[in-house]
Amino acid sequence: MADPILAMHRHSAGLYELSALRTGSLRDQMLRATAMVERLHATRRIRSDIGGGLLVIGGGAAGLCAAKRASELNVEVHLAEARGRLLGPQRGVSTRLIDPVEYDWPHRHWDQAGFPAGFGRPLPLRFAADTAAKLAVAWGVEFNRAVQASRVASRSTPALGQIHLHMGHRVEASDVQDLSGTASTPVSNVQWLRRSGAPLLFGAALSCVGFGDEDVKAGHFRGRPFWSADDMSLWPAKAKILVSGGGDGAMQDLQRAATGLFGRALFEALDLPSLLEQLPESRELAAVEDAHRRLLAWSAPGTIDPSLLHSWNQAFEQVADAVARQWDQDATRLQQALALIRRPHVTWSMKHPQLGPCYALNRLLALLVVRLLQRHPDRQSHPHFLPGKELLDVHLADGRSGLAHFGDGTTLPVDRVVVRHGIQKTQGVPLFGNAPISTQQVPFALI
Repeated sequence: MADPILAMHRHSAGLYELSALRTGSLRDQMLRATAMVERLHATRRIRSDIGGGLLVIGGGAAGLCAAKRASELNVEVHLAEARGRLLGPQRGVSTRLIDPVEYDWPHRHWDQAGFPAGFGRPLPLRFAADTAAKLAVAWGVEFNRAVQASRVASRSTPALGQIHLHMGHRVEASDVQDLSGTASTPVSNVQWLRRSGAPLLFGAALSCVGFGDEDVKAGHFRGRPFWSADDMSLWPAKAKILVSGGGDGAMQDLQRAATGLFGRALFEALDLPSLLEQLPESRELAAVEDAHRRLLAWSAPGTIDPSLLHSWNQAFEQVADAVARQWDQDATRLQQALALIRRPHVTWSMKHPQLGPCYALNRLLALLVVRLLQRHPDRQSHPHFLPGKELLDVHLADGRSGLAHFGDGTTLPVDRVVVRHGIQKTQGVPLFGNAPISTQQVPFALI
């Protein structure tokens, strides 16, 4: 029987693809990479023998977890990273808090702020909620210690568990050859044709090159990438802000633009743990989320049934409406919630008429932020939610204020714009080719 984890990521007998998958949290990437290495080792696709090591392509969090775990299993590892440093996207980004489990809401362990959350084994890199910048530094230090330790250990037994780093070295798909099925290499399944130096042999190669380039453009306008040190906290209270996009990145920045908070911090500031317990509409959310994710996992590749998205979103709309009714019936509770709004002139637009697949926590919080903005005393006639309005271009006359232009010919005055239009097709991503199953339900623990 085929191993399910290997089968879901298998490009060929020696090549495995962890890139361009729908599940995108750092925790899920790290968990998947770790489990992959352990299964490759358990099935002897990688081993301690010379020529049976692991080639890891990509020096992000997933690549580092894969390399460190393989080294712990006494497998020789070569890690190639195209950039000049590891964990490049997260370094220097202090405006994004990364929590390993908050997006597991509404499951009970969502507020543990660390991994593992009550059960299972730890990841190769310790993971507790912190800013992206601090985690990148901590993981870099932890990984470099593992690299140094592997070099010391390999002095007595050459190549046993040693980690070799190839920084600034971009690997193309044509550089990695699958040798499986040839009688001349009983241990090795993969050959890496380096641009300098002799070819290297491996038991397997694992692509962890990420998801590709983010689409942050609208016409002539180019916004800041998600992983960048932005200045949103300094934006004026009266700024007219547009957040364009229907995915998790847009929803997170909608929360930040309006309140300065997002995720668990905003959930708790709104006193939602106690409020949701009182609402009958919220009691089935966990079951609704699970049922729709199962249906999504069985959708035909590249398509999502609109009726699935409609019923999924309707369940959350009903909960958001129920929370809003509680605000309207309790002036004190409403004022406490409205006090969280730092910038009331925020508009959220998206190309499609309804929300697509996203984390349940982001879905609910984004819908609640819209309802709060609609109740703010300083809302004037400012539109707050524009579904089905595709942003085509932005013209900022003085670098700050200007007009946003939509596909239906309408415009909107804006001072600040956030563009989160997903991931654009990127050369070399995925490296080997699409994984057999792109939509995956990743477990909450490493068993």
